Amino acid sequence: MKTKSLFFKIYIPFVIIITIIIIILSTLGNQIRIGYLDKIKLNINETLQLNNLESIVSNFKNEYELKNYLLNNINITNYSYAFKMGYYGNVFRHSDIFEVYPDLNNLPEFIKKIKMLEIGSPFGNVISDKIIDN
Repeated sequence: MKTKSLFFKIYIPFVIIITIIIIILSTLGNQIRIGYLDKIKLNINETLQLNNLESIVSNFKNEYELKNYLLNNINITNYSYAFKMGYYGNVFRHSDIFEVYPDLNNLPEFIKKIKMLEIGSPFGNVISDKIIDN
């Protein structure tokens, strides 16, 4: 009898706490978060492929010179950048707990294509026809 009473004293509060936690996390997960492209970095190899310039790699001593060439050459028409999504909200601001499904309908004109690495992943690639500074 004592073990049954003790079991219910532990079991019922545990179930209530787990239920509250699930409700809170579900509510936070369903909020629409507004984000931005963060940690943008030029993807040198893909930029070279997009512009059919793979053969010029051997002409440069290091990656810095190659990157400088790509950013200063006016004949380059396509740039590829790797990015991670960042969020403006304070709740789970830099967390990857929840999957990301960006709305890609209202992109600026200079962005040709955005491709996420995996469904729900905060990482992706953007192809642009101009240099992205920020």
